[in-house]
Amino acid sequence: MPKPIAIAAFLTASAIAVAPMMQDHSGHRNWASMPEDPAAVESNLRSKPTLIAAIQAAEKATGGIAHSANWTLHEGHDHLDVVVYAEGRRMVVPVNPITCEPFAPMASARWPGNEVTGDIQDAANNVKFIMGNAGEGDRPTAETTISFHATLYLNDGTKVFDTRERGAAPEFPLRSVSSSFVPGVQTALERMPVGSTMKCFIPPAEAFGPQGAPSIDVPPNALIVCDLERLERPDYEMVPDSLPGMDLGGVEKNITESGLVYYDMVEGDGPMPSGPSAKVKVHYTGYLVNGDKFDSSVDRGTPAEFGLGQVIKGWTEGVGSMKVGGQRKLVIPYGLAYGENGRPGSIPARATLIFDVELLEVVDE
Repeated sequence: MPKPIAIAAFLTASAIAVAPMMQDHSGHRNWASMPEDPAAVESNLRSKPTLIAAIQAAEKATGGIAHSANWTLHEGHDHLDVVVYAEGRRMVVPVNPITCEPFAPMASARWPGNEVTGDIQDAANNVKFIMGNAGEGDRPTAETTISFHATLYLNDGTKVFDTRERGAAPEFPLRSVSSSFVPGVQTALERMPVGSTMKCFIPPAEAFGPQGAPSIDVPPNALIVCDLERLERPDYEMVPDSLPGMDLGGVEKNITESGLVYYDMVEGDGPMPSGPSAKVKVHYTGYLVNGDKFDSSVDRGTPAEFGLGQVIKGWTEGVGSMKVGGQRKLVIPYGLAYGENGRPGSIPARATLIFDVELLEVVDE
């Protein structure tokens, strides 16, 4: 097995202290090995350039000042990564510990995530930000429903959450972002027109607080660095002239007092559910107003069964007044569907829903 590395040095010239280590080539602490013979370690070290020589080589290559050094594994070989500050930048210089040859420095960004330039500005509640793309139009109001992507990092660069990896972009009325996502993100979005990007720095009190977020590995009292992008959002509330799904073909439009719209494509001649306690069997297909299909029992090949009191209000009313054998197109305003916040991942905020429904059976009264 490869010999473990043992280093102890105090570098007064660079104010660097390197603690003794005992590691295998995976970079993990080796708990299985016998303590090494000090004479063998000394002999091994004397056969190689000194640690301080390797760090001096990194400083010479960059003209900077070394800050710290860590042993790492590059392509199966031990390297010393020396962190150097030079020309107003933070750099990492890999150094071959055998030859003291420095490799090409790698610029290290100050912030994790997207690169940004510009001054740090103050927002409310101690949130700070750097504006990226300016975007177009006005800033949102509290009632504006917004769509956005957010990537959250800890201050050491660890990514803990990314909406792009979770499917559809979140959509909320701006005033709900604080309670539905992260308070500091709402503060930042208040300044963002459509198409704009921003890097924001969210203090613990406006992020996950003293409890942290164990489910995404955010420790207590952690500052969060966030890359934000505000997206253009289609109007999912406005009903189009041409409805997706079954062709209306001149069928009469009906509007109830609640605002539910329905079209009886086929009049049923069977029994009608007795009320919200009734259980029914249906086939259905659901669409957004832009024509996107979001759910379909027809596509799955299996009818759905449910109690009329266990579904959205538009279904309770719209299916509850059908007769078995009937086919109906429902146009359900968001207030009778999933409301202002929608259903993350499938239903946008404030979305009008369109369903083609066939009532197959009243299963249980």
